[in-house]
Amino acid sequence: MPEQTNMPHGALRTPDFNRHRDWHAYALGSVLYARELRQHNAAALDGLLSLPPLQASILFTLHGSESSNFGEALARVLNGKADELEVRGRYASWLRRWIRYQAERDSWLAEDDEKRLYGEWRGKEMTEGQRELVRVTATLLGISIPEEMSRGQAADYLEEHGANLRYRRGD
Repeated sequence: MPEQTNMPHGALRTPDFNRHRDWHAYALGSVLYARELRQHNAAALDGLLSLPPLQASILFTLHGSESSNFGEALARVLNGKADELEVRGRYASWLRRWIRYQAERDSWLAEDDEKRLYGEWRGKEMTEGQRELVRVTATLLGISIPEEMSRGQAADYLEEHGANLRYRRGD
């Protein structure tokens, strides 16, 4: 690899935190793409990253030790243990979303009770997202799908039935 002698100290490592999150995702993704990793490796990579360091190092020893570099070893580990790592990765992703949801829910419940329980928003028309989540929740529970509800009634229904408020169509 060519030596980079004319770069100012730290120039390559200085993060630009003001960039949009997608910029960061593309920057990281392009490195993985260059190493022949693709979308189907994402859940397995998430699973690998959720492992304790010792467990991950054992996987690299067992599945990546014949590799010429770490990028090749990473691909070998992800492909060699894909099924197990994908399951772990899907769980890790779900857990992050659940923790975020719980924090948002706790914040919502801590808001002014008057606004939350009696605010003007409750009388507005149910959102499309609420409508879809009500449909999915009722279907999964094997109960009839309620039709006409206000936004507040839909929120109450979803809370009462333990809906996964992080659900998005296609999940």
